Amino acid sequence: MAKESEWRRSWSPTIDAQSWKHFKVAPENETESETPNYIFKTKFSDNSYEIMVSDFKNIWHNKEDGENIDRICKKLNPSVEASTKRLVEQIRSSLAEKIDSSTFAVSVQGDVLQWVVNSQLAELPFKWQFECTLNNHLLSSQLTMPLVAMVGELTRRQQELTSLLKNKDKEIDDYKSQGVKTSRKHLMTTKFDELTFNKNMATSKGFEGVVRQPVVSGFSAGGQNMYSDVMTKMAWINRPIEEAQDGSSLAAEGASLISEIPGGQTWENRVPESLGKGLSPTVSPARPGAKRTPDQSPGNKRARLSSPEQSPVKDAELIRREALEKKLAEEEIKLEQKAKKKKKKGLF
Repeated sequence: MAKESEWRRSWSPTIDAQSWKHFKVAPENETESETPNYIFKTKFSDNSYEIMVSDFKNIWHNKEDGENIDRICKKLNPSVEASTKRLVEQIRSSLAEKIDSSTFAVSVQGDVLQWVVNSQLAELPFKWQFECTLNNHLLSSQLTMPLVAMVGELTRRQQELTSLLKNKDKEIDDYKSQGVKTSRKHLMTTKFDELTFNKNMATSKGFEGVVRQPVVSGFSAGGQNMYSDVMTKMAWINRPIEEAQDGSSLAAEGASLISEIPGGQTWENRVPESLGKGLSPTVSPARPGAKRTPDQSPGNKRARLSSPEQSPVKDAELIRREALEKKLAEEEIKLEQKAKKKKKKGLF
């Protein structure tokens, strides 16, 4: 089975692995005290984008490609002439957290959420409108289960940190028993007590702040990174069965081609061409005047070389041998060049 590290190198992340971000919208009514909480995630390419928006009760989804992006731009921004790639980049930058000039407005009509984003493009007003369709089938896979997994992972990490702190206290006690003291009093700490720590956290002001603004605190930079980690791990666990089987079969095939060479040879007992002059380490040269056995006769030798079962493997093995010998020769040349350079430096 392929290793996760190898899978990550070849895996192309989808919008699933992108983290949710919180954005503020103005209330629809001036008298409305609470501002609606919305989160979104995006996936951009050079000529397309995909977006999800959620209010934690519903999820809306939208995906547009090059032709549709150009059409929407002509409708909303008639005076703007830009390539699809430039338009996608402008949309991406207008959603960035650090862009203060962008303003957002959201309205829901039936199963459609309209998200209007106003920004600046080359000092000109630029308007974009996302038409997102309701798709609550994504609610579990994109929000509920990942958030539950995040809680479980945070609990596991807290347990690991608690264990680490207790071990650190034991280490400090060992130092103290040997007469070691801190250079300053303010560096001294009390022993970590898990029960007391949890009680203090439950009554702290920070805990109240998190509960009052769970969206802002939950999807901070640390929360976004953990969400991406959880979704990436889920993609690894739920990867297609064919992909996992292909990884294991390719590894087995590669091992068999490298380690099992016709004639009972392996790379461990093979003698290089430069040392063995092309002779196999398991076959000794024929003595002058020795009688050929049927297997050593020219006819049988030609038959073995032309065998359809052995020749493809031999050809592949020959290519690998030549590549290895070439690499060894290049490394020897490099070593000789380095030695010559060192001799020249020694002369000066």
